[in-house]
Amino acid sequence: MTKSRLTELLQGRTQTEFGDSLGLNRGTTSRIFSGKPINNDILTRIMHKENCSLTWLHGGYGSPYNVLRTTSPKDTYEELNTHLEDGGYEIFLVSGYDVITFIFAIDMERENSNGVILKYISCEVVSGPVGQSALNLLRDYKVYHCQLGYEDAEKLSLGHMGTFELFGSADILDIKNLGHGGKLENSHEATQEELENIFEQYTGSRDELMVNEVIKMVDDAILEEGLTDITPEQRRKLTVELYRGVVNEGYVITRRVHDLAKKILRVVS
Repeated sequence: MTKSRLTELLQGRTQTEFGDSLGLNRGTTSRIFSGKPINNDILTRIMHKENCSLTWLHGGYGSPYNVLRTTSPKDTYEELNTHLEDGGYEIFLVSGYDVITFIFAIDMERENSNGVILKYISCEVVSGPVGQSALNLLRDYKVYHCQLGYEDAEKLSLGHMGTFELFGSADILDIKNLGHGGKLENSHEATQEELENIFEQYTGSRDELMVNEVIKMVDDAILEEGLTDITPEQRRKLTVELYRGVVNEGYVITRRVHDLAKKILRVVS
């Protein structure tokens, strides 16, 4: 564990503010930021309070914050259904990126080894492609919508935005007063019509745009590879394969898909 990774979790807070939020005294806070080993009790507090990945905190692997990234609408539906069955969560839907991100938030209390009660907002984050089944699942629930800018929504989806950045200094979830400096402070309860419009952007009208993007990338890849003798059937199969990847596997229309097209072309040729 490095001091730089622990410092990254501060997100603008002082070390003292960070320690206070975890129920630590000044001496303990000073020790953990000086590079001393952190005991399991404190690590657990950090994980729950910040939604921090201990794999990242220990070794720098993966992203700083825990996000369950699904790869298909079916997987997203199953994760949403599991959380809804558990109950008790406030549901936030964040749009603005290539996929929707859902935040399931709930007030929690945890007693530390010294008998001190730590109150905090616990978050579980699910991000991935959605389908009509997910919309149907949410019809009977209150869903709070927050549209973020592309970069912020991307950070959240990829595990680079934690609980503090989402909810600010709040340690109790107050839907009517989210103004604690967090990214979700402008959330509002979404109407059914609004949810339908959001889902249409991610499941309906985007399909035609994605097909056109994939076709363009296939054609560009064919030209770049100089494969003038590729058959219409090979071109069709490649287009279908890439489109399935975009829709079902959560690929983003980027250079990555273009490079994948070129690799597949080398095989089919």
